[in-house]
Amino acid sequence: YPEAVLDACRRWIGERRETPLGADTESSGLDPFHHRMRLGQLGDMRHGWAFPPEWFGAFRELLQRYAGLILWHNSPYDQRVIWNNLGFMTPWDRTEDTLLLGHIADSLRLAGLKPRATQEVDSRALRGGQVLSEGMRAQHWTWETVPDDWAPYWQYAALDPVLACHLWNLPSFRRAREYNRYAYDLERATARICTNMMLAGMRIDVPFVERHIAEISDYTHRAAGWLRAEFEIGNPNSNAQVIRAMNAAGVPTIVYTEKGNPCLSKEALKFYKTAFPQHGGLFDAVQWCRKGDKLVGSYLQKFLDLRGPDDVMHYSIHSCRARTTRMSITDPPMQTFDRDVAAVRGSYVPWPGNALITIDADQIEARLAAHFSMDPNMIAEFRRCDELKLKFFIEMASKIYSETISKKDPRYTWTKNATYAQIYGSGLEKAAVTAGVPVETMRPAYMGLATLYPNVKRLMDRLINANKGQRPRVQTIDGRWLYTYRGKEYALLNTLIQGSAATILKQDLIALDAAGLGPFLRLPVHDEFLLEAPQEYARDVLREAEKILTDRENFAVPITWSGDVLTDRWVKT
Repeated sequence: YPEAVLDACRRWIGERRETPLGADTESSGLDPFHHRMRLGQLGDMRHGWAFPPEWFGAFRELLQRYAGLILWHNSPYDQRVIWNNLGFMTPWDRTEDTLLLGHIADSLRLAGLKPRATQEVDSRALRGGQVLSEGMRAQHWTWETVPDDWAPYWQYAALDPVLACHLWNLPSFRRAREYNRYAYDLERATARICTNMMLAGMRIDVPFVERHIAEISDYTHRAAGWLRAEFEIGNPNSNAQVIRAMNAAGVPTIVYTEKGNPCLSKEALKFYKTAFPQHGGLFDAVQWCRKGDKLVGSYLQKFLDLRGPDDVMHYSIHSCRARTTRMSITDPPMQTFDRDVAAVRGSYVPWPGNALITIDADQIEARLAAHFSMDPNMIAEFRRCDELKLKFFIEMASKIYSETISKKDPRYTWTKNATYAQIYGSGLEKAAVTAGVPVETMRPAYMGLATLYPNVKRLMDRLINANKGQRPRVQTIDGRWLYTYRGKEYALLNTLIQGSAATILKQDLIALDAAGLGPFLRLPVHDEFLLEAPQEYARDVLREAEKILTDRENFAVPITWSGDVLTDRWVKT
């Protein structure tokens, strides 16, 4: 009987079909490095097969022998699952991905396979998952313990490649791969490189992490006790308690949210500390109590929990999840960490004999604002700063305030933040709240962009006016359309810039990989790439990377990169 079933599957897999062969995996959890593979699945638009562990040899044989296209939904995840459990991956040149296609087809639609299929294929697509969840709750099963021969489980799993094939066959998905093939191939190539980076991972300095967990936890505990004893603040996360203590100490409430509520953001606390230095201890203690638990729970302890053999941590890089197609990182959430906290970056160290190489795109969002707006003064200023090796935002702040501004001057930070706030679509009031300063303090820096470089505001107005009465969208440099929500047309300029920056960074990853630097790539964070190479070659790798990435020909202003070699650990440069 088993041989007959396998023979039937072999005959089926050899049939002609209107889509690639669908494939998927089920695991005991979401971490390909810590959770075991439970099922492998194959399917097309009419048939689905689920392979339990005793059939993994057949699953591997069928996938490896199949000569056609193989379709996954989120291929980097499943490729890591089968690599870690079965020791192989499907060829990337024959790997297709409906998650990537779906984002190109419509950047605002849900990304998950079953939710997307429920919206666009069949409203019953989620029903199997509901039946499975109800049964698992009743039997107290987890994803680790649910029997693989329980019908609702394997049927739920076998449906996944079927749904992926139906998505592939939708007209919107067909248009995405036929009329914007460049964007799709860009995402497929990026997915491959990101998978290799995730498989490589990075080494964690465990004693360093453990020491900082102890220090931060101890400081947070003592700071909370001091706030309780000195200011009767029982909960530092309570704005009401902190405001009451501030006012009692003689500090007036100055910074408010857009809705008129007192604001105690990180930036607002920094403002209060600057304005009332005699109470700096209060604001330092509140800020550290608020972020101490997050630093430990979201980052440092996660580093220890997620590390594998040899203290290597394998994060998750999502190459095409954000609405703007920007890459993001989870487990741990490296996109949201505080760059000024040395304990987070410093936890990453190179292998003995190696060095880390950090390289950043210089002001890429502001440079793209100059490119798309074609503001002659902004373009000229970027070129002048590049030629004379000056800092654009220092020069901009000095012009706004008619005096020489240094990087340590808060007006430099206000100018930089106000510029990006307008690119992101924020008004003056929100920019002031974000910076933690009164509106009148922020006003000169905010108005400086429109005064010095008026074409940026004109470009935003043109984008908003061009999208009136229709679904708001912009077309990025790789030809894809990115959407924003009705009523949020102010986000169109940011969508254009962020989407185009994402394209540039993905093109750059591919260029580095094509030049032979792929094995050195480790992590993309914001506008920064992190690499690791033998110390004797690190400077050469950095020079080559800067040469490859810097683009002085294709934009109105140069897109420049600069970096450094770090022999000890990852630090802010």
